Amino acid sequence: MKQLFTIREAAEITGTSKSTIRRYLEALQDAGKIPPEGIAHEQRAGHTVILLSAATVEALKTAMNDSSTNQGTVYGTNHNAHQDAPDAPESDPRTAELLSELRDRIAAQEREISVKNEQITSLTAALATAQQATAAAQALHAATAEQLRRLTAQAAPEPPQDRAEPEPPTDTTPSAESAQEPPSAPTEAPAPEITKPLTFWQRVRYVFSGQ
Repeated sequence: MKQLFTIREAAEITGTSKSTIRRYLEALQDAGKIPPEGIAHEQRAGHTVILLSAATVEALKTAMNDSSTNQGTVYGTNHNAHQDAPDAPESDPRTAELLSELRDRIAAQEREISVKNEQITSLTAALATAQQATAAAQALHAATAEQLRRLTAQAAPEPPQDRAEPEPPTDTTPSAESAQEPPSAPTEAPAPEITKPLTFWQRVRYVFSGQ
């Protein structure tokens, strides 16, 4: 046998509404006719559910059947408990579960968004650092290239001075007039003188006088 019943189940058992069950339950609690252990509470889908023991449900049925209890004890009027206005429709437990699931999903998405925001912030800082390093490297490269250009210009030899233009070659081609003149005859060499042999007295004179 079931030991605990919800407000809705107690209303179905007694043939009344949930609001009627709550009013009778409050009246019986004030009168001290329901012990503390006759009512329990349980968390379901993020909501607190009131659970009634079987003895509490029987006490509610007895109170509803007692005409004296119905007269002003619960309602404060002469209306019968069965003529109470219908209670508002109870939310579907499945709806409560869906709402709880949606809340969990939203919380998970918010955590994920927070993590991604932190990653974006970190990547933005890293990108800024990389851009600064790139700019510094480009400036260093430009300074190095300029220094290398200056050193190369200092080490290069001076250009040679302008040299005198070479004289045009002398034209050795004979002119027309000289070409028409006949070549001159070769000069004859003088004939060698024929010396006569010295006489005896000439040799003696050459020895003594040198002539």
